[in-house]
Amino acid sequence: MNSASRARILIVEDEGIIAQDLQVTLGKLGYQVPGIASTGEGAIEMATDLQPNLVLMDIVLWGGMDGVEAAAHIRERLHIPVIFLTAHSDTATLQRAKVTGPHGYLVKPLVERELRIGIEMALHKHAMECRLAEQQRWYSTTLTCIGEAVIATDHDGGVRFMNSLAESITGLSQTQALGRPLDHVMILDTEVSPGGSRGPYAEAIRKGLVIEWSGNTALRPRLGPSTPIDYTATRIREADGTVAGVVVVFRDVTPRRQMEEDRERLIRELQESLANVKTLTGLIPICAQCKKIREDRDYWVQVEAYMVAHADAKFTHTLCPSCLRSLYPEFAEEILADEKREAGGDGPEPWPSRKP
Repeated sequence: MNSASRARILIVEDEGIIAQDLQVTLGKLGYQVPGIASTGEGAIEMATDLQPNLVLMDIVLWGGMDGVEAAAHIRERLHIPVIFLTAHSDTATLQRAKVTGPHGYLVKPLVERELRIGIEMALHKHAMECRLAEQQRWYSTTLTCIGEAVIATDHDGGVRFMNSLAESITGLSQTQALGRPLDHVMILDTEVSPGGSRGPYAEAIRKGLVIEWSGNTALRPRLGPSTPIDYTATRIREADGTVAGVVVVFRDVTPRRQMEEDRERLIRELQESLANVKTLTGLIPICAQCKKIREDRDYWVQVEAYMVAHADAKFTHTLCPSCLRSLYPEFAEEILADEKREAGGDGPEPWPSRKP
């Protein structure tokens, strides 16, 4: 099914004969004509009630409202495409007509073939505009819903879009930011940044790469304290490769920074606690006879057990020379002599490193 078999076209023409003739022609071409208006006010009323697919609007109308003013109202409030019909108009009127964004001009007297082509082109253009607007709404909704702030610029660095999270972090609404230089919207406080003093827009344009930055950077909002951020910036390219602008994606890293600080503080506290636990200081009560040490809870433990619990120390088990001679007199001297030779023969009598 083509557009001609279903398009409903409102005629706005103050000359009755021309309007009726146009209605007949449109019917032969397969279009429907739900109504004919002769004034600008009547055109707005009919367009509101009938919701046609297209309006054929004579520029010069009788009454207080001409076709240009009526078309502006219909385009802005009803979003219905308009084709102007004109026989002769002064330059000023045509300039006013251009501002309303018409979908075409047809010169009277109308030629059937040109009329059909003009209508089909206008309907197609309007369909493409609706599809583009829907895509833009979809992208805008998607970018608004993601958990990161997004700002897009034009090729001169002026802000063209920012989602709600970007508005929250910068303290500026999209309306306030539109057209402003990105560096005036994203005011960064940083000790070290890519490119020195360059902002994300200038750096992305200069390098032509994806710029990722997760250093010590904070964004200074319009009001209130700065927000620590990480950001990514890259160029937006047209289909032909020309640079259309820059998109910057950034995120508030306050929770992550806080977690990192908490982790570092915990590590320091643990290290300090371990250092305190493993340090032996002060007077340590020890039995003069059995050499056991008294713990805080009044338990008496062997020196080895106490040292393991309170110091960074490990033990190997052997016999001192006196104990070796006492327990194994028959080969103690031989073992001690072997140990002394292995140690180089100098120094005090060695402790044996092996058991007999």
